[in-house]
Amino acid sequence: MGVVDVGVVAPSAALIASGLTSEPDGPDVVARPVEVGGAPGSVDVLLVAAWAGPDLPDAVARLASVIAAPVVLLGRACDPDVAIEAMDHPAVAGRVPADMAPGTLAAVLAAVARGGAHPDLVVDDQRTGLHAVLSQSALLRGLARAVVVDRASTWADIARATGFSTRTVQSSPSRFAPLVRADLGLAEDHDVTQSLLHHWLGAKAGYLRAWCRRHGVS
Repeated sequence: MGVVDVGVVAPSAALIASGLTSEPDGPDVVARPVEVGGAPGSVDVLLVAAWAGPDLPDAVARLASVIAAPVVLLGRACDPDVAIEAMDHPAVAGRVPADMAPGTLAAVLAAVARGGAHPDLVVDDQRTGLHAVLSQSALLRGLARAVVVDRASTWADIARATGFSTRTVQSSPSRFAPLVRADLGLAEDHDVTQSLLHHWLGAKAGYLRAWCRRHGVS
């Protein structure tokens, strides 16, 4: 592969593309803006800004469905769970920090486009996110939806909304506990009560609603 063709998806895509194309210290790179909802195109690698908001995984999926190229995320979404879910898409090769020097960024993109690795490419977030937990448990998917969509506030309400028994849904705080403690910086022996769990899920409501819509949880 000679010159690496980079598609840039970002609010400041033109500026980023210009910086990559004119970078004298990196490999030969030609970069251009790409729209998420635009016409299918052909590039060697996509650089996608990990903007704030719960829809980044949707954008990655839409891009991957029309452009057969590996994706590198630039920066991190404000919500770590959004970034972790986006990283889970098979098209995503990894992520790089938003302040990476243009020459290094060009080298990372060239390595990914050629099917290789680069030491500055982060390929694993080293933590479990809500996406993995919800994907593996129908109970926790149902609980999350009941609390943030149906606004269920009691175990009986949640049991009715999910179809699980009251006793079963009462076990959910212990199953969410490791995530809650890690996210809130709590001690490993901190008791995750129903009240704390509902408060935490409420704080994650934007992401959880988007996750339920994305994955057909109704």
